[in-house]
Amino acid sequence: MDEHRRRTRARAHLPVSVKYGGIYEIYGNAVNISTRGMFVELPRKLDTGSVVEVVFRLPRQVIRADGVWLRGRAHVLRVEPLAEGNFGVATAIQDYQVFRQA
Repeated sequence: MDEHRRRTRARAHLPVSVKYGGIYEIYGNAVNISTRGMFVELPRKLDTGSVVEVVFRLPRQVIRADGVWLRGRAHVLRVEPLAEGNFGVATAIQDYQVFRQA
């Protein structure tokens, strides 16, 4: 597969909430993340091209503070089957918003 990324991605094991279809929410883990994208392992297949909202807490080792949550609007770029019925979902983040600092 040709590599098309323009930004460096960091490996992660980051719990993520993904909201889609205006009313649905599922939970998964970000496998890697960059400033403009995220690859998430989810238990459900999402439609390529759909708009989703991702919500996650930044790890303390990344920003040296606890309780910083981000919400981002993203487009699903690619979906691929993974082991055990899960799906890998590549997203392009359109924007981020800090919405809670504890």
